[in-house]
Amino acid sequence: MAIIKSPLGKFKGRIGNTVFYDRNGENLVRKKPAPRPLRTEAQKRHAAEFGTIADIRGVANELIQVGFPGGGGLPKGGNGFMKANATGVATAVRKEPGKPLSRRKRATDEFACTVDYTKLRVAGGPLAVPKAKASLNAETGEVVFECEGTRLESVDCFLDDRIIGVVMVCGGYWCLWEEIGTRGEGGRLETDFQLPSPGEKVAAYVFALSADGSSASDSVCVLPPTVWEKGE
Repeated sequence: MAIIKSPLGKFKGRIGNTVFYDRNGENLVRKKPAPRPLRTEAQKRHAAEFGTIADIRGVANELIQVGFPGGGGLPKGGNGFMKANATGVATAVRKEPGKPLSRRKRATDEFACTVDYTKLRVAGGPLAVPKAKASLNAETGEVVFECEGTRLESVDCFLDDRIIGVVMVCGGYWCLWEEIGTRGEGGRLETDFQLPSPGEKVAAYVFALSADGSSASDSVCVLPPTVWEKGE
């Protein structure tokens, strides 16, 4: 850290690894350390897996803001999503196992990732997981959700909880969500979502969301990745 004086006035902001800021009326400058290169296989593997989950987070961000309102030991929003899916969801494997790793290459250049969509969590919180199922209409490509109603309430289960259905294209990182009904009444939802073309994989999830949106349940996969082969 150093104090700088300039006839042009005070500087604030960052240029490269150099940061300018003001403290107690003095203009200070410090240099941030350069990022360390990923050296080990474990570091690169983790970076590739983290990056894959971050890609899903980027596309499903609006859903994640709804599904992770905070609670149940999880932070709010994207941080909650990343924590919930930190392990066991993405798996990185070497593209060329017999070739030495290069410090100059990015993790994604040397590792390929697969995602277990049955373990992916698109919501998290302390509410009870709803009872629901989903199926894929072979003719239209629509996903049909059905949710059972209940008459009993408890500390983590309320009749006015909303039940949310989520459809995600595997590998395409595209999703939509709609309300199926309430926990008390149950409901049935035929999505108006149709896959871009036959051969795409789709997975579906459900979770509960409190009436005011302040609390959620963990999500559960109700339709494992399924290929849509359009009916004749």
